Amino acid sequence: IENVMITETKKTHIDRLRDCGFVETSCYFQCLNFVSFLSVK
Repeated sequence: IENVMITETKKTHIDRLRDCGFVETSCYFQCLNFVSFLSVK
């Protein structure tokens, strides 16, 4: 799985969403290494 599934931090995902224009982002579910975000544009 090396170089196929690159792990990133929650902060990286939130920063990417902010760069796309989302003003509010929150993590509403996390299980093991999987996270779901809710974002408002």
